[in-house]
Amino acid sequence: MLEPQPLESFLQAERAALADARPAAHVALLEGPAISLGAATDRSGALAATAASMGLAVIRRSTGGEAVVHGAGDVAWSLVLPRHDPRVGHDFTRAYGRLGRAAAEAFRAMHVEATWVAPLAVHPSLCLLGPRGSVLVVDHRVIGGAAQHLTRSAILHHGIITGALDRAPLRALFALTDGEIDRHLTSLADLRPPVDARAFGDRLAVALDRFVAEGIPAPARATDSTEGEPPATAGPPPLRPRPGSPPNRRS
Repeated sequence: MLEPQPLESFLQAERAALADARPAAHVALLEGPAISLGAATDRSGALAATAASMGLAVIRRSTGGEAVVHGAGDVAWSLVLPRHDPRVGHDFTRAYGRLGRAAAEAFRAMHVEATWVAPLAVHPSLCLLGPRGSVLVVDHRVIGGAAQHLTRSAILHHGIITGALDRAPLRALFALTDGEIDRHLTSLADLRPPVDARAFGDRLAVALDRFVAEGIPAPARATDSTEGEPPATAGPPPLRPRPGSPPNRRS
């Protein structure tokens, strides 16, 4: 059973997992309210100042993208894979459906059809409605999104599933009308029937653990023989950043 966790502690845990560079997954039910800013977003800008004045914790992510509003009951998840894992591949910036498969599977287990699609690109400053990455939609409305941080040794691919829409910060920070919010966004609480955030988080944790385990080979038994078997094929070679280039961050 998931227990509420502050966003900052969730991000600290995934940064430690990224540094460790071994396959790992984590799911949390977030406390709120907060706003997270992508690695390149100005924390001293007007948006951050307005958010702080509204009582939202302003927290920096290591991943790319713009702002994400986090409310109590949002489900956050993260996946870390070594850079050489074949599931990462050269196309990782376009692999949101592959790396975020567990989120769609968790919805399917609760009889909800959710799909990763191209970004809606209707708002430049709000990640879930921005022009980059991919978004998870239910009935053509965005319920979640994801972002990435690539290092020399591993990739962090993390995401958020909206538990309930908090309209006040969406209106104040991004000038969205109620009509725009209803047209483009949805949440676990808005589904019919509503989906319990804890129950969904538990399903997501199971799906993520299964995804991670798929890439971990079973230990060989002493009686196993590989004589006559074809040689194992290697995954794609790691991408090596040019000297002096910063880590890749995507959303």
